[in-house]
Amino acid sequence: MFGFFVTLLSFFQAANAQEDPISVIKNTSDQLFKTLKAERATLKKDPNKVYGIVEKILVPRFDFGTISQWVMGRSWREATPAQRTAFTNEFQRLLINTYAGVLLDYSDEELKVLPLPPNAAKGDEVTVRSEIISKDRPPIAINYSMIKAGQRWMVYDVSVEGVSIVANYRSEIRELVSRNGIEGMINILKQKNK
Repeated sequence: MFGFFVTLLSFFQAANAQEDPISVIKNTSDQLFKTLKAERATLKKDPNKVYGIVEKILVPRFDFGTISQWVMGRSWREATPAQRTAFTNEFQRLLINTYAGVLLDYSDEELKVLPLPPNAAKGDEVTVRSEIISKDRPPIAINYSMIKAGQRWMVYDVSVEGVSIVANYRSEIRELVSRNGIEGMINILKQKNK
């Protein structure tokens, strides 16, 4: 699981106008791992600093609007604009809280990004395949589903060993909405995030 979170966080570096999906993943992962390594002593003393690292490096590379819409599924159409905004904010916070804690266990893993098939990045969507390489564990397959937003490539889903975060959270959110309604589901996320 650690590899999943590390990889998830590996998409966040300032983009330039000529970026491509492979360089986004590679550069972000390099920045993340370098920062975690440099801050290891600080993070041992104050683990909460990992949240700032995630906010700076990870968050700018995820399209939380698209992720939130897909996670809510049908309920997105039924939600008010205020509920959509509230859900997007709370879901983003939930992902940050979940994955930031896992990064505290970082121990020199590396991300190996696999080449794209020919012409794969010519459109507006692509899947970048990669593996987390660790000295003491088998490689973990991680796929990043990305869309082009203007000149930037953004992540809208991550699959770890074939398990999609969107699909995983979609079933959980659907269940919460069916039991508690949209507003109740948002309130439950707020409580989790506290």
